[in-house]
Amino acid sequence: MRKEVDILLKDIIKNPPKKFIYMLTGKLPNKLLDTELPYTTNKKADFVIELEDSSILHIEFQSYNDKNMLDRMLEYFFLIYRKTGNRNIYQFCIYVGNDSLKMQNEFQFPFFKYSYKLIDMRQINCQDLISSDNIEDKLLAALCNIENPKLYVNHMREVLESLPKKERQDKIYLLIEIMKLRDILKEGLIKIKKEDSAMPIRVTIDLDEIINDPLLGEIARMAIEKGEKVGYEQGLQQGLQQGLQQGLQQGLRQGRIIETQEDIIDILEYKYGEVPEILINYIKKVDDIDKLKGILRYSVKSSCIEDVMSYVESVVGD
Repeated sequence: MRKEVDILLKDIIKNPPKKFIYMLTGKLPNKLLDTELPYTTNKKADFVIELEDSSILHIEFQSYNDKNMLDRMLEYFFLIYRKTGNRNIYQFCIYVGNDSLKMQNEFQFPFFKYSYKLIDMRQINCQDLISSDNIEDKLLAALCNIENPKLYVNHMREVLESLPKKERQDKIYLLIEIMKLRDILKEGLIKIKKEDSAMPIRVTIDLDEIINDPLLGEIARMAIEKGEKVGYEQGLQQGLQQGLQQGLQQGLRQGRIIETQEDIIDILEYKYGEVPEILINYIKKVDDIDKLKGILRYSVKSSCIEDVMSYVESVVGD
């Protein structure tokens, strides 16, 4: 789950969320920098961004309380400093978990003091992000303290409908996934249900149940109705034969399979360049979501593409 959250947030911030970064630093982003850091083994930060004044912004997202976070951030600081040279470095750890924030962010020795900025995402004003013109800001707003989930989802529906087809399908998937990370959204749905007892809200935010939710379901249905993914279309066709609910659930499941397959290929392309066609074909043969998650985790940790090939071959052969 932690690795999935990490990958999800990396997908959201493929383009710098301008308003969010300005809220953190008072400066606008210039460009994303390579996050591979010099180390005896590959060590990769979540996000390293050059700001408009050439200073460096380093962001780590945390979905749980890591007792070693202070040590990790200090290590990142040293490695980033060594790679980028004598420039100001701003370090932030953004906590997106549901538990209370308990991590430490500073220590002091007689001749040395170190600290980084630790922020609970729930304390950030979500309205500032929602009102941004940047879609990445709007997606991150789902991790803030959303007081009215219904208004937020309706707003995002309008925004998503205005996007080009390819970008729209990607952002729909990201929005559904990121809203599942917040318990407070469940509480908001419960409140809406109390105010309108005729509204059949399912408050357990599970992938197979999203389609039945009157709020999240609108976004999922929009993706299906517009045929954004082959898997969704297959699910809709099956629904005509076996019942709409079963078909939509199957379509959403197939959509997840396709998305995970594409995520694996994207990760391999990023790490190793061109991916052999035979490996791509093997990956696309796997239609079990748990096996695909295993391949995804293995790909992230892998040191060479030959090892990935051997691992995927063993999975396909099971």
